Amino acid sequence: MFEFQNDTTKDYYYVIPTITTDTSRSKIFTIEEGVNAPTVGQLVLGNTGFYHYNIYAQSSTTNLDPTLADETLSTNGKLKYIDSETSQYVQHEITQTYAVHEPTQ
Repeated sequence: MFEFQNDTTKDYYYVIPTITTDTSRSKIFTIEEGVNAPTVGQLVLGNTGFYHYNIYAQSSTTNLDPTLADETLSTNGKLKYIDSETSQYVQHEITQTYAVHEPTQ
């Protein structure tokens, strides 16, 4: 189970992702954003921006409560959510001023 917390709003979002690749050393998960069906790997995140995430190991395919997961915390990290349909890009202009020093005689 994945837990996402928006850094700005502090809202929590939970999802049980679909495992698309499972090897002895790693797992690759798929999460679809835009549909609210968290027990089948789909969720609707709030605002674009930064989120902290926690991943909990569990055997349940329906539990969305981290306190009921099989293990407390497997891994965590941070991500930046970008909504490609509504994202706006801001260009920042940088002004640089150079000072020229002439040698004194």
